[in-house]
Amino acid sequence: MSIDRTGSNSLTQNLQQQINAQSNNQANLAQNLNPNDRPSYPKAALIEQTLAKIKFNPQGLIPAIAQDAEDGTVLMMAWMNAESLALSIETGEVHYWSRSRQELWHKGATSGHIQRIKAMYYDCDADALLVKIEQIGDVACHTGARSCFFNQIL
Repeated sequence: MSIDRTGSNSLTQNLQQQINAQSNNQANLAQNLNPNDRPSYPKAALIEQTLAKIKFNPQGLIPAIAQDAEDGTVLMMAWMNAESLALSIETGEVHYWSRSRQELWHKGATSGHIQRIKAMYYDCDADALLVKIEQIGDVACHTGARSCFFNQIL
């Protein structure tokens, strides 16, 4: 059985041109809006640019520190892979990669303790993330504590 591929290249080019035109139109509209009123979708370009800059470790992961956007408390550290980072940017809610379960993890999906992203940064080496969040339910740790960092050393 053979597949007819005639015209597939032109179809791909046509779709890419349509996507580019749509992105350009949305970018032009966004420039005229107040920054707080700019539309959040599509975020494909932002995701692509971010993933190109981030330096994932050999396992394809990057540490992500969740910090309360209001009071600065460090709430937790977990790992993200490219997919969880892209989902976080796209949805505005934090997704992590569970190393123990080897699966995506939408923080709060079962507990209701969602983390809404207020800002996201990568460090000077692009090998760690800081995610400033609004912690819904005021519990970030799986132990039920507000923060995972409650075991003092010094």
